[in-house]
Parts: sequence; structure tokens; C-alpha cells
Amino acid sequence: MNGKRRYAGRNKTLYISYECSTKKRTKDCDMKEINRDFVESKVINYLEENVFSKAMVDKLVKKIIEYTKGQADEINKDINAFANQLAGIEIEINNIVNAIAAGMFHPSMKEKMDELEEKKATLKIKLEEAKLQADMHAPNEEMIRNYILKDSNIKNKSPEEQKRIIKTYVQKVVVYEDNLDIDLIVTFDGGDEPYHEKVTIDIRYYRHR
Repeated sequence: MNGKRRYAGRNKTLYISYECSTKKRTKDCDMKEINRDFVESKVINYLEENVFSKAMVDKLVKKIIEYTKGQADEINKDINAFANQLAGIEIEINNIVNAIAAGMFHPSMKEKMDELEEKKATLKIKLEEAKLQADMHAPNEEMIRNYILKDSNIKNKSPEEQKRIIKTYVQKVVVYEDNLDIDLIVTFDGGDEPYHEKVTIDIRYYRHR
């Protein structure tokens, strides 16, 4: 559905609604438009009373902790692999240095040393990046809870903040004749399966009053 603005009535009151995009283009849909404030208030009320309820916050915190632990485990595997490769290269470099010190220099040794030094520099960068990722994926429960709760009390936030919060927690809202479907989603950087829930809200009273 797309937004629609029009002035109606003797006083030319501004009326803002959502309208089916197909109906607007081809007139092939008989779905009635629906008041924007009504839809958005339903979404905001649901977020306030359910997503930011204690039970849901506890559930989200648990899900995020599980996800970050899995991510951290994978990153730690990378850290160990990079560290082991780096240690192996250091041994090779030291062997060449010791050979040169013992008078066994050969021109091919310089080429090999340059290659090893390049690999060493690349691995050091990868190792530092992996350690940084490990720090980013290691938030504690209090940090996660505070991050979620900063978006609570959504009813009293500014319109800009409400818009940001809705974009964070709502994937889409589907309007039917008698109900709204709100798809809630919390996504995490890096993919994996997100926590997802669909809720249906009855709007028959609004439609038929």
C-alpha cells in the first residue's frame, strides 16, 4: 500500500491514508483505503505492549546472546587458525635467517624471505580484524538489554524516532479487509536465521463502524 494525502470536507481537513497501489494504477482492487494514524497507532501499540514487554525483551536478549556466542565461536576458530599460520611462517623466517647467519646464503633465499614477509603482513591484518570482530560479537546481557530498552516507551518518542524503531523491529505490515498482519523481525549482521514472528490484529470494528 502507498501513502495518500487529500483534503476533504467543508474545512478542507487533511486526510492521510494508505491505499492499494494496484487500485491506484489499474482500478482492479476494491480494497478500501485505511487511515494512516489508525494503522500506525496499531503497530506502535503492539510494539509498546508486546515487543518491549519484559517477557519479550527477555526472549530477545536470550536469542541475541545465543547468536553472538555462535558468531564468537566461529571467529575464535579463525583467530586460532591465523595465529597458527603466523607461527609457522615465523619459524620459516627464523630458519632462513639462521641459515644466512651460518653462511649458507643463496639468492633464492631473498625471494623466499620476501614471500614469507608478505604472507606474514597479510596474516597479521587478518588476525587483528578477527580480534576486532570477536570484541564486537561479545556484548554482555546488560548491554543487549539496555540497547533494546532504549527503544521502549515508543508512544512518547518523536515521529522520527518512532519511524526508526518501526524500521528496526517491523519487516512489513499487510492490510486486509478485517485485520492487519504485522511481521516482526530482528536481524543480525552476518546472516543466520533471525528471530521472526507474525501477529494478526483484528480491525473489523474500524472497517465496519
